[in-house]
Amino acid sequence: MSSTPEHHPLGELTWLGDNDWFKGSRVLLSLDPLAIAPPGQTAIIFLHGWGGSGAETWEAFPPALRALPQATGADVFFLQYPSRDKSAAVCGGKVAEFLRDLLRAPSEQIVNPSLPSSASPRAPATYQHILIVGHSMGAAVGRRAVLDLDRDDLTDEERHRIRMLFFAPAHKGSSLPLLIRSGLHLDWLPGSTLVGAALTTYYRSLHDLAEDSTFLTTLEGDSKAARDERARGHATPAAAAAAVRYLRARVCHADGDKVVAQDRFDDDFRPAQTIRHTNHRSICKPREQYQDPVKALKGLLDERGAKP
Repeated sequence: MSSTPEHHPLGELTWLGDNDWFKGSRVLLSLDPLAIAPPGQTAIIFLHGWGGSGAETWEAFPPALRALPQATGADVFFLQYPSRDKSAAVCGGKVAEFLRDLLRAPSEQIVNPSLPSSASPRAPATYQHILIVGHSMGAAVGRRAVLDLDRDDLTDEERHRIRMLFFAPAHKGSSLPLLIRSGLHLDWLPGSTLVGAALTTYYRSLHDLAEDSTFLTTLEGDSKAARDERARGHATPAAAAAAVRYLRARVCHADGDKVVAQDRFDDDFRPAQTIRHTNHRSICKPREQYQDPVKALKGLLDERGAKP
């Protein structure tokens, strides 16, 4: 690993299509003006869970990514979206717009506006790999974004660029009082579960994350329908599997998680990884003696370059 920095300092994300939707989002951009670290240009999107933030949820990842050789040359986007105030469907729709620009015009719409003023602008280029990393609600929002964009106009080549990794995903539903307690960091408060139960009527967006909610039922149905459509007509099972790879996530569960249901979503890769001595919030926070989240991301980065 080089002793010189590979990325600009962590900075503010500026997206020309934003209109303050992702206010507070952060970006870690490669110093390489072409971002051409093998095996190709890579963007990583991090999506926090309900009540979280792009900075706090993923606070340990910027230094971890700087130290990860596989992330050299990658551009990293820590999105902050209004998880408490907007529905999961609305959030997914806005992330889909960001993803469209990331797929088709990243230099013009996202990267150059976010670069430090002293940096040279990037030439127009597209990412060869886009990795979506989500925690809790972020998993459901990320899936909705991919499916919304796919319903509109993704090409086969664009689909092949997308991969997903989720920590403690809420895509099969959650206990709303416990989700509120975790999202608002009230675990220390006696009777916090009762407080969470009382707040479910205040935070209407939470009802999207209840088990068997209309949002989650539709999400899984749309995923299955898209998978069936993309797999149809391929000559071999291997070709069919490659065609739907973008819809299948790598999943990590916390063994101490009482917040989200841990059932399998659609055709996600199995077995899911269960990480011991973690809970719903700590599972995505690497530290000196806990590197499982970084290893999981490294595994996804190592998949780049695999044949379709």
